[in-house]
Amino acid sequence: AVIADVYEYDKFHAHHDQVYRVNTRVADPIRVTEYASSPAPLADLLKEYSEVEAVVRLDKRLSGEVSYQSKFIPMSGFFTDPSFFEMFSFELLEGDPETALAHPNNLLITASEAEKLFSYDDPMGKIVSIDPMGDFVISGILKDHPKKSHLHFDLIGSYAKVPLLENQRALEPGADQWDQFRNRYTYLKVSQEAALAGLNSGLHRISEEKQ
Repeated sequence: AVIADVYEYDKFHAHHDQVYRVNTRVADPIRVTEYASSPAPLADLLKEYSEVEAVVRLDKRLSGEVSYQSKFIPMSGFFTDPSFFEMFSFELLEGDPETALAHPNNLLITASEAEKLFSYDDPMGKIVSIDPMGDFVISGILKDHPKKSHLHFDLIGSYAKVPLLENQRALEPGADQWDQFRNRYTYLKVSQEAALAGLNSGLHRISEEKQ
């Protein structure tokens, strides 16, 4: 029953059979360790492959106490690309998926967390603060993600904010570094399953070049 339940995860995404995550395998003289994460610069190289219809980066470092007026609520989520809504079928109750992540200070919040933070106020356009990352503007309200989703989040922020925060030392540098991959994830939407063989060869080639 447990195994059957696992295979029901993420089936709500319209393109679930085309979406893959890039994993990282680290080999040393003692053991081989696999991680679900991957270096952030990989995404730009993968966009050059004709088999890849979309690439989405997720950075898990969007975390902290979100403050609005006199309320402070701990929340967490991901910085990601605007193509997030092209790849995944998470629903925006308010806001436009085409523009909701267009600005570095844009921030999306789930409906349940919005109710806790804003009570009866309309969240759209409100300014919130996340220490030490600064101010963000609420540009969308997300429907709470289904229980059978492997991605869990309260917030979604624009990936364009990441290099700015790294330059300010509010986040550790890593957006352009190949040896930093923890808490960073790369997802691909491929044109067809047959394309995977070519992509895997490309990934091995990239790995060898960047060692």
